[in-house]
Amino acid sequence: PRDFLDHEIDLVLKAGVEVKTGRALGKDFSLDDLEKQGYRSVFVATGAQLPKKIPLDGGDAAGVLYGIPFLRDVNAGGRPELGDKVVVIGGGNVATDVARSAGRAAPGAEVSLFCLESRKEMPAHDWEIREAVEEGVILNPSWGPRRIVQENGRVTGIELVKCTAVFDADHRFKPTFDESVKKIVPATSVILAIGQNCDLSFLESSLKIGRGVVEVDRLTLETSRKGVFAGGDNVLGPSSLVQSVE
Repeated sequence: PRDFLDHEIDLVLKAGVEVKTGRALGKDFSLDDLEKQGYRSVFVATGAQLPKKIPLDGGDAAGVLYGIPFLRDVNAGGRPELGDKVVVIGGGNVATDVARSAGRAAPGAEVSLFCLESRKEMPAHDWEIREAVEEGVILNPSWGPRRIVQENGRVTGIELVKCTAVFDADHRFKPTFDESVKKIVPATSVILAIGQNCDLSFLESSLKIGRGVVEVDRLTLETSRKGVFAGGDNVLGPSSLVQSVE
């Protein structure tokens, strides 16, 4: 709720923290600039802002959206044109947030969520899944996207294939499918919410990066540059708020 968010921000400001908005690291200032201004420590905690994308035939069709940008748009007051049949791909909390937000943004639309996982394996919180169903979201576990069906550059549906297993014997992510079981679901929009990646393009080469995250000393969280620290999703990869704070 906005009023609670304002309350939290006020607590930060009253604690004496100076907040500068509308300025981007790597664009409006650099780590060198901060050092020259006398800052002895810098903590980088910019999260995982980029949607994870998969090579999907037809993925560039109009009407194909991504979870985090969609939520950001809706939260800012936008009302994207979704049509009357919305398909959400993903089984995590972001996907359920997207499905619920889509139902509110397009009253009367049929919102269906498809994910690789079985109902028991879905990583989203049980309460969030339950509330999504209460809001009318139709759950379709154990299905994976194969291609976007389009006509004249506009999405008209999505082809899905049955997922028989999400993990291998060592519990590593390795989905397997039954290619003999496929179906095409009509859709006026498809929202892909299968995870996030960290945007580290703004960081200077002085910081060591590996596997898409910033490498740090696990005890101190100091990066390869003295006095520069990092934490949260920048180091852990996409995680929950509680995990990031820990």
